[in-house]
Amino acid sequence: MPEPTMQRAPRPDVIVAASRPRSRPFAYAVIGLLSVVVAVSIVLGVVGPDPDPSASVWLTSADGAHRLDRQPDVRLLPSTGPATGQGVLRVEPDRRFQVMEGVGAALTDSSTYLIDTRLSPPERRRLMRSLFDRDAGAGLSFLRQPIGASDFSRTAVTYDDVPAGQRDPRLRRFSVARDEEHVLPLLRQARALNPELRVMATPWTAPAWMRTGDTLSGSSGGPLRPEDTAAFAAYLAAYARAYADGGVPVDLISPLNEPLAPPGNHPAMPMTAQQEAAVIAALGPALRAAGLSTRIAVSDQNWDFGSYALQVLSDPAAAPWIAGIASHCYGGDPSAQAVLRGQAPTLAQYVTECSSGSWSKGFGDSLRWSAQNMVIGATRNGAATVAYWNVALDETGGPKLGGCPSCRGLVTIDRRSGKVTYSPEYYALGQLAKVTEPGAVRVDTASPGPGGLQNVAFVNPDGSRALVAYNPGTVPAAVTVDDGRVSFAARVPPGAMASFSWPGRRLAAASAASGVPTAPRPVPGHPGPGGALAGAQNRVRVMPLGDSLVDGFVTSGGWRTQLWHRLVQNDGEPVVFVGSQRGGPPDLGDQREEGHPGWRLDALQRQAAAWVGSARPDVVLLMAGTNDINEGASAQQAAARLDALLGTILAARPGVAVLVSTLVPMHNGHDATWAAFNAAIPGVVAARRAAGADVSVVDLSSMVGPEHYVDGLHPDQAGYNALGDAWYAAVRPVVHRLRDAAAAASGPRMSASTVAVSACCTDTAPALAADGLPGTRWTSGYPQEPGMWLQADLRAPTPVSGVDLDAGPSVGDQPRGYVVRVSVDGTTWRTVATRGDDGPRAAVSFPPVTARYVRVQLTVAVSDHWWSVADLTVHTAP
Repeated sequence: MPEPTMQRAPRPDVIVAASRPRSRPFAYAVIGLLSVVVAVSIVLGVVGPDPDPSASVWLTSADGAHRLDRQPDVRLLPSTGPATGQGVLRVEPDRRFQVMEGVGAALTDSSTYLIDTRLSPPERRRLMRSLFDRDAGAGLSFLRQPIGASDFSRTAVTYDDVPAGQRDPRLRRFSVARDEEHVLPLLRQARALNPELRVMATPWTAPAWMRTGDTLSGSSGGPLRPEDTAAFAAYLAAYARAYADGGVPVDLISPLNEPLAPPGNHPAMPMTAQQEAAVIAALGPALRAAGLSTRIAVSDQNWDFGSYALQVLSDPAAAPWIAGIASHCYGGDPSAQAVLRGQAPTLAQYVTECSSGSWSKGFGDSLRWSAQNMVIGATRNGAATVAYWNVALDETGGPKLGGCPSCRGLVTIDRRSGKVTYSPEYYALGQLAKVTEPGAVRVDTASPGPGGLQNVAFVNPDGSRALVAYNPGTVPAAVTVDDGRVSFAARVPPGAMASFSWPGRRLAAASAASGVPTAPRPVPGHPGPGGALAGAQNRVRVMPLGDSLVDGFVTSGGWRTQLWHRLVQNDGEPVVFVGSQRGGPPDLGDQREEGHPGWRLDALQRQAAAWVGSARPDVVLLMAGTNDINEGASAQQAAARLDALLGTILAARPGVAVLVSTLVPMHNGHDATWAAFNAAIPGVVAARRAAGADVSVVDLSSMVGPEHYVDGLHPDQAGYNALGDAWYAAVRPVVHRLRDAAAAASGPRMSASTVAVSACCTDTAPALAADGLPGTRWTSGYPQEPGMWLQADLRAPTPVSGVDLDAGPSVGDQPRGYVVRVSVDGTTWRTVATRGDDGPRAAVSFPPVTARYVRVQLTVAVSDHWWSVADLTVHTAP
C-alpha cells in the first residue's frame, strides 16, 4: 500500500456542499444569498472577511478507496435556529466535557529500530511526516513510551542493570544513553514535526535487582521488593528527569504496565493495588524533588479492571498525587470509563494502549471497530487520550520478546524491501488527530445523530470546531451540522469516517477589551431563559491557580488537601475544588519562556482565561509570582503583570471572588525584592475593588519561618500547616457568603430516593443534577429498579409544563421506563406523563399544571446500569 496522500482529487458526490446555479435568475439569487451569508459570518465573528467561508473535510471510506483524503470544502451558512429540525446534528459548545491531551501510539524499541534501520533517510522523513505532521499527515500528538524493555524490544534491559547478585540502591549506574541510538532522536524529530506532542512513560518492569526473583521475566521475576519501593520511585523520576534534559519532557507517567496481567516470558512485573499506591506515594514527591511537573496516572490496564484503580485511590497517601486513570482496550468497553468518572469525577481518563493484529478482519471492519470504540466511544466516555500500541512493526509483528504473537503496528515496515503499509487504525486515528489539538475541549452532540451517524465534537484552543463522524449504516447519512452560529450540509457514505473542521470563537474571552463578549455569571437558582427553572448552584467551586505551591500538592499533607478536609469533611460546607492538578490547570513549572522575566505571570496571563472559563469557579485562590522575582522581574513589573492577570480572570468569569496571596519569603537572598512586591499587591487589589471587583488579599508573608523550609523552595509539614490555617481563615467567610446567597435564591431543591456514597468519593449528590454544570451528575449508586425517584422542590406552587432530562456522558444510564409525577403538598401525587426509553436526552411535555414538587420515578428494572442525571430542567408554563 503506498504512502497516504492527504490531498487526493475531491469527489463531489461523497461530501455534499451547496448546489450549483442552473439559470441566470437562480445565479443572481445565489450570489445575493452568499453576500448575506458572508456578511452574517463576519458579524458573528466566526470567520474573517473571507469570500467563501467553509468547513474543511477529510474522509476514509470502508473500501479503502479514500484514506484520510481531503474532500471539497463545505460552505458555511447561518444557523438553522434553536428549533429542533429533522436531520440537524447540533454541536453545543457551551456543554463542555474533558480536555483532550493527544492522539497517538508508542515509539517502542522495535518501532524505532525498524524506522531507523530499514528505511532510507528520505523514506524515514516521509514516514515521520505522515505520522506527526498535521498538514502532510495524520498529526499524531501523543506517544506512550516504555521505560526500559517491553515485549516489543530487541533485548531485555532496563536503565540500571547490574551483574547478578549486585544492587544499586543509589542508582549510580542509571543511564538512558542506549536510547540515543534510536529512540530519543526519533522522539525529538516527532516533537519538531508536532510541537504540541505530549509524552507518557510506563515501565513494564523494575530493574531485576529490585525484584524478588532477580530477573526481568514476568513468570519468574516476582514482584517489587517492598524495601525497594523508594528506589523504584527514584528510578522512574530519574528517567523523567533524563528525558526532559534530553529534550523530551514527560507529561504523564504510570507506575507499571498491566500490573494484573498474567505473567509471561517477557519483561513484565506483577503489582498489587497496595504496592502501586506505595509507589505513587513515593513517586509524587520524587518527581517534585526532581523539579518536574510530570503527572501520575494509575492502573494502565484493561477497561474492565476499574476496581483496581479505585483501590489505589482509596490510599490517602497516594490519592493526592494521582491525576488520572489509564485504560487499555483488551477487556471491557469504553463505558467503563464513565463508571470510573462517576466514582472519581476529578480525575482524567486516558486510553493508553490498544492493538489490532491477525485477528482483525478487513479494512472496513477494522475501521468500524476503531471508530466506534476508540475514536468516538472512548472520547464520548471521557478519554483525554486515544492511543494504539506500536507505531511500527515488521511483517511478522516483530521484533518482539514474546507477548502478543500477532499484533500489528499503525504501519508495517517490510524488513527486506522497506515497503511501508498503513493500517486502518492509522487512518482512524488520523481522522481524529487531523482536526483536534492537545487542549481541545469535547463538547456535546447527540450520538447517534440523524441517519444513525455516530459522532464526537470538540472546540480547539484557537476556537475552531471539529466533528468526527462514522456512518455504521448501509446507506449514506445526510445531516445538517449546526453549532448555534453557523451550519453546513454533509453526506457521509456507509461505513465511512468523515472529519470536519470549521472556524469559531474561543470558548473563553481573553479580555473584556478584546471585543469578544463574555457570558454574564448566572445567579444561582435564577430562572433561566425561556421559562426554564434550572437548579441552584448548590456548591461553591473553588479554584487554586498558580504554581506548585498554590496548588498544594507538593506533599500529601499540602495545604489544599488540608483545606478540603476542613471545609468539606469537618465543616460540611458545600465546596468542590476545580481546576487543580487533578484535572485542571497544571503546575506551570515547565511553562518557562527564556528571555521573559516573570515568566510565571506571563504563562498564567496566556492560559488563565481558558482555564477559568472552563472550570467556572466561584472563588479563585491566586498565588502567582513565587519565582518571578527569582527570574529577575522588578516589583513594579510583577505588580503590573498581576493587575493584567486579574483583568483576565475577571473578564473570563465576571463576578468571581479572587483571593490574592502575598508571596511567602523563602529566605534565600531575595526577601527585599519580594517584600517590595508584597507591598505593592494591596494597591493593585484596591484599584480592582474600586472598579467593583470582588478581590481581596491573603497575607502569607509571615506564615512560614526560615526554619520550616526543607529545600529552599518548599516548606516542611509544619509550614504547610501554617499555610493551610491562613487559607482556611480567608476562604471560609467567602464560602459562607456565597452559600448563603445561593440558599436565599429561588430555584429547585433536589432530593432522591438513593444517594451514592463510596469510599472513593461523595460527589454524587442530587443537587448535581440541577447545578447547570457539564460533567457533574447525580447517580443512583446501584442498578435501576421500579420506584427509584429524583425530585425537584420548586419552593412554591408554580405552573409547570414539562421537564428535560439529560443523562450526560454516562452511556446507558438513562431510564428505560419512567413516569413524571407532580404534587402541591408532597403527599398527594398526580402522574402527568408516562415514558419509555427516550435515550440519553429527553424532553417531556405535558399540559400546564400547578405543582411545587416534580418527581421523575422509574417503572422498569435495569440490572446492568445505574440511573444518572447530569441535568434536570423544569419548564414553567406561561
